[in-house]
Amino acid sequence: LAQVLQPLAVPIPGVSIMEVRQVVTAWLARARSAFVWLVLLLILLCGSASAQTAFQECFDGSLFPASLCCDIEFGPKGFDRCWDQEFTYEHCCSVAPPPSCSVSLCEEVWSFLDPSSSHSFRDFWRSDVFYAVRRARKGSINCTMAYIASRALAFTKLPWEAQWEVLHSPAKALLSDNFQLPSIVQALREMIGEVSLWTVLSSPPWSSFIFQRLHGHKNKLGYSFLSDGMPMLDGKLPFSDIRDKPEDVDARTSMQYVLNRKLPIPTANLQAYLEKAANSVPPTELPPFSLVCVHLMLAVSAVRGDGNDAVSAAQHSVELAGKHLRAWAFRHDYGDLFFTHWPVLRLLALIAMALAEGRPPSLPWTPSPWRAVANEEGGYARRVLLLACNVGSRVEVPSEFRWDARLVHPRHSSRHGALTSSCVAEYAAIVQAHAARYAWVVLVSPYTWEWTRQHSTVVHDSILLVANETAMTALGFPTVGKSGMLSWPARRLVRRGSKLWYSPYPTGYPGATSICARGDSTSGTRVYRSETLLGLLKHASADSDATFFVELDLLALQLSVESALTCMIPPLHEEDYLELAELPDEFVHRHGVESAEFSPKRHLINCMHGSSLRSSSASRDTEEDGLSSELPWLSSCQEADVVQLLKMFVTFEQSRSVIDSNVIAVIVPTLEGDPSITSGDGGVTVLGAIEFRKSPGDTSAQAPSLPWREAPSACREALLFHDSAPSSSKLVEPKATCRASLACGGRGAGCLEVRLHLTDSDTSDVVRVLLWGTLVWTLDPRHKWSKQGGRKESNLAPGDRGDIKLWLLYCGPLDLALPRAGSASGHLVRGPIEECPEVWRQAIKAAPVGAWTVLVSPFTWQWDDGQFDAMAEVAYEVRARGGDVGGLPVVSRERIWQWPAASVTHRFWRLSYGEPSIEQQLALLRGAAGQCEASDSTSGTRVYAPGVLKRLLAAGRSRSDPATLLVEFDVLASRAGTGRAWTCLAPPLQEEHFLDQAKLPVQVSEQYQIEAARYTPANVQQQCLTTNGTNPWALAHQLSDRRIATRLCYRQKIEAQFCTIAAWWKNLDAESHFVSVKQGTLLTAMIRGGEVAMMPWDNDLELSLYSTGSHLVLQWCSWHLEWEARSRCIAERLQSELGLQTKVASDPVPEWLYKERLVLAKLKVEVAGVFDVNFQAWVPMMPISVTMFGKAKVRVSWPLWEHLFFEIFKVGWVKKVGTSGNIASAVESCSSDHNACIPLCAHRSAEPADRTKSPCILEFDDFLAHTRDPYGNAFPPASQ
Repeated sequence: LAQVLQPLAVPIPGVSIMEVRQVVTAWLARARSAFVWLVLLLILLCGSASAQTAFQECFDGSLFPASLCCDIEFGPKGFDRCWDQEFTYEHCCSVAPPPSCSVSLCEEVWSFLDPSSSHSFRDFWRSDVFYAVRRARKGSINCTMAYIASRALAFTKLPWEAQWEVLHSPAKALLSDNFQLPSIVQALREMIGEVSLWTVLSSPPWSSFIFQRLHGHKNKLGYSFLSDGMPMLDGKLPFSDIRDKPEDVDARTSMQYVLNRKLPIPTANLQAYLEKAANSVPPTELPPFSLVCVHLMLAVSAVRGDGNDAVSAAQHSVELAGKHLRAWAFRHDYGDLFFTHWPVLRLLALIAMALAEGRPPSLPWTPSPWRAVANEEGGYARRVLLLACNVGSRVEVPSEFRWDARLVHPRHSSRHGALTSSCVAEYAAIVQAHAARYAWVVLVSPYTWEWTRQHSTVVHDSILLVANETAMTALGFPTVGKSGMLSWPARRLVRRGSKLWYSPYPTGYPGATSICARGDSTSGTRVYRSETLLGLLKHASADSDATFFVELDLLALQLSVESALTCMIPPLHEEDYLELAELPDEFVHRHGVESAEFSPKRHLINCMHGSSLRSSSASRDTEEDGLSSELPWLSSCQEADVVQLLKMFVTFEQSRSVIDSNVIAVIVPTLEGDPSITSGDGGVTVLGAIEFRKSPGDTSAQAPSLPWREAPSACREALLFHDSAPSSSKLVEPKATCRASLACGGRGAGCLEVRLHLTDSDTSDVVRVLLWGTLVWTLDPRHKWSKQGGRKESNLAPGDRGDIKLWLLYCGPLDLALPRAGSASGHLVRGPIEECPEVWRQAIKAAPVGAWTVLVSPFTWQWDDGQFDAMAEVAYEVRARGGDVGGLPVVSRERIWQWPAASVTHRFWRLSYGEPSIEQQLALLRGAAGQCEASDSTSGTRVYAPGVLKRLLAAGRSRSDPATLLVEFDVLASRAGTGRAWTCLAPPLQEEHFLDQAKLPVQVSEQYQIEAARYTPANVQQQCLTTNGTNPWALAHQLSDRRIATRLCYRQKIEAQFCTIAAWWKNLDAESHFVSVKQGTLLTAMIRGGEVAMMPWDNDLELSLYSTGSHLVLQWCSWHLEWEARSRCIAERLQSELGLQTKVASDPVPEWLYKERLVLAKLKVEVAGVFDVNFQAWVPMMPISVTMFGKAKVRVSWPLWEHLFFEIFKVGWVKKVGTSGNIASAVESCSSDHNACIPLCAHRSAEPADRTKSPCILEFDDFLAHTRDPYGNAFPPASQ
């Protein structure tokens, strides 16, 4: 039995195996019977079980498993941290089996590393196989690679500080108490220094796992340690890049450019780079990583080929790269491998994937088959025509492209007595004559200020990448002006009547494909397929450089041609054509565009003086439940003329020293016949009439000075309009032959008739209508909305309505009584307005069942039975239309008439009431009684269907503010999707509009999640919600993770703080200081509409405050020699300077440099809890500038941007909503029914096959989700 126990080698705590042997021998000597033998056997079995339990107690299976503790490579007695007085190496490990390399061991390792595995790294780390593979790594190359792969994973899971130690202090890491660090250092050394690089790359599945993991983690390391992407210029990190010369930087940039876009490897250029260095006298020593990358690039090119020769060539190049890599590793730590700007790990990952899959490496998109295109008959390059003008003496195009490049001279001509020159006229002539011979036409903008070989190259490469893209009008590019300002030219183009305007997309672009974004327009320099351009030129005038590209954009929009593409390539050097575009007469006449808004600061209008464009007769259909008639569409010039005339009239009326009570100045629309906009004599468009109504014998009024189109002298005298001094005027009775005169605006697009009527009306009943915000139109009080101008009779016909029961509810300052006639009942209370909400809630309980409730507004200033009768008529109209609520126009004490029908927009932390358009009000004023419009709101006095008001009162929160409670009614009805509010055309209610009185109290703000409310243009309220003690940044983080836009006030605040920080830094030294942005903020600045606002889902911003010389902030507190004291001192001073809470951010790089070398080369702080701010000195001025949030100018570097876009964000077109953007996948749905839910993306095509060709990208319809629109409006107009 002792011999049976010996092989088990199961230790028992406190008892050695020799003691067990002695006990067993003694028992055998005394055993005399079978019973004793049986007892002994049971004891031994129990002892064996106890021994097994004791063995398990030696190792807890997680922190200290047997394979770790007993590994003698840690020393004679294994890993020392496993043992104490009770558990010793001798006691627990005397019989531990030695590990061996086996297929099953490798399979078990892969079961944890497989991307499809459900095991976590913690599961792997706790398992015996994690430690066993280390002891067995020498058994075969398979076990060696499994070991390296396991430690590559372990490395990426270490804390940042531990990773830093592994990379920059490997000798120190080998002696670390953390048992993982020595193992990881050992694995890196074996991967680079001991195993052939070709073996490492050609050992699937380990190879692709290792290098994909390390390459991805390289980006994360840079994102954490060098978050701004900038090298440590003073601390010299990365060290291996400090000897890079300009030609080396060019070579490195070229490699990244090709890899980012999956373009053909330029093998000839790479060989030339090596030969130039070798043939120089003396020979130039290239940077070590440049040699590694050149050979790896050649290997990528070879591995994309076919056959054994390709593999042999790839192996040869890889072995050469490995030779240089081992030579570098022998003299350096591994930090630079992860921080170098040379794409070493990226290339290793590409080769490993290619060898593992037996085919070229896959990228996030499927590239166009460039080889097939290039080998077409005649050659691909020969099928490109390039036209350039005003770009200097020559256009640089590489000879290998074999393009037909033509330098065009402007065509000179005389127009309207002025000498003009045009490049595009020559462009059009050449294209129409020769374009059929070419597949592509490159039109270089006449506003290009430089065209180099590089520009030709990037255009050439872009054509290769989109050659198979059929859904494309034009191909364009980012541009930079002479000032250095970047232009992202993907813009939205809108045509409405005679108005045309460009605007940026709210988040940069509505779609993308490959490396290009979609939009309605692109840059001035653009590429067309020849057949597309020929089709557009058939309709273009092509006579103005400034307008030619606008015309092409407009034609593409009108012809419903596919969208333009803007490709992510280095920017071209040209001025934005929209900043130079004009509105010449030919363009206006050809396209009927009178007004063009090329940018928020550039709005042009051309009315072609004396010409009558019929664009004014264009119309649009209203909603089915709205006004059924067509609404007139005032052209830009007609509107300008009417505004000018009315301003003149209002100025005249307000400037009179004496205003007779019997003088009524009335402005009404033209009422004689249809169409409502008529053509007068001489082709003049008559938009309406100005009527002077005066009592007979009155002579007090003086005449306004109006621009006359025609006015017979008799009428001038009769109408008191004279060329002579006003003192000579006198009232003359109108003659029968005197017809009305026409006063026309200065643009000649529209006129108003001017008439004189004698009347005995009392002016106290005059009603004024506000149009265009402030202009006053007045109505005759006898305008009873009856049949006029041949229009149909009112639908609100009088008659018995005995089938509707009405219940009247009122609370307010008036002493009202129930109607004298009829059987109406009600609850009428005279009292303070602030008590009305509670009065309503109590009174509604007594409302008769089935009765319609007429709720009289507390802001009513006069009430009579006629208004009650009108509300009864409205009730019938609402019931007939299936609605729940109805109202009427209102007139204030100041006699201002208002049409209260309004849309209610409750989105993105805002509540906004719309306004009726000018055209809509004109149609109403011309219309007959009985017309009703459906909307989301109506007058304060309103009639509710049975039961509706009771439900709304139960849900409303306002207790002492009836105006805000009425707002709640509108919001609740809108959210519930119940019947719409109807407003009918009838004599107005005499009440102040409740929206003028509404507020935004805290309880309403919290209930409906509203931080800003626009009730009227003059009544805008803001109420920022509290966080209830939650950190604002954390709350914003939670909201974006739920696909809810971060709060409006939060974003407004940090945008303002961003501009404050930028201005503070720039003002300290305007010459050498500049501001840059990084990470997600850089993405917003470059292509996501950062010029206007931050993204609605953003919760923080990242910026860098750089200096081209020594850095002011880094020199502060120099009397402190300890890192903690100095960094804290700097943070405290920054807090004092900025007025914002500031603390030192977690960043081991500056701390490491300071402690190791006493160099403060870089600093990272956290400001206001939302800003990551980097400070660094001696940074060269970045050449490109971008505007942020409307006013802050920041500088950016294109290479850093490309790194972020292609490598960090993996071709970052998709707008991800959620934590960290680049890490977390997009949130698929909003977690609640919130007004700020961010919409899901929408594919351009409904066909599933087409959806794989382009990413799914969300875009907003307007700027309401942002803090402002491009014009700075907090509440963007619906038209924008």
